[in-house]
Amino acid sequence: MKKIILFVVDLVIALYSIFSALVIVSMPINKFEWMLDDPLLADEKLTFCTLPVDDGGTPFISILYILPLLFAGLLIFDKKGQIHPTLWIALGLSIIWFIRFVLLYPSCP
Repeated sequence: MKKIILFVVDLVIALYSIFSALVIVSMPINKFEWMLDDPLLADEKLTFCTLPVDDGGTPFISILYILPLLFAGLLIFDKKGQIHPTLWIALGLSIIWFIRFVLLYPSCP
């Protein structure tokens, strides 16, 4: 019975990790990015740098998807005393988040 519960917990962690990665990758850097693909605004010749200023909420919201995995991994680490793969998954998602919202952020003059 204990093995089944551990399997289900690991499966939920894996599915949540995949979901979190997809959410982080699919979230726009600027909430007005839809304007770049709008056919009605094609005459405006918009670029990322000419979009309206965003309040910057997207990176904060997307990092909230990593926190449950981080807390679960730290809780398991505290109980067992060894690093659980959940911590490595949280680290990997943090790297994806960093690349997406910090490293690849377009620099505008």
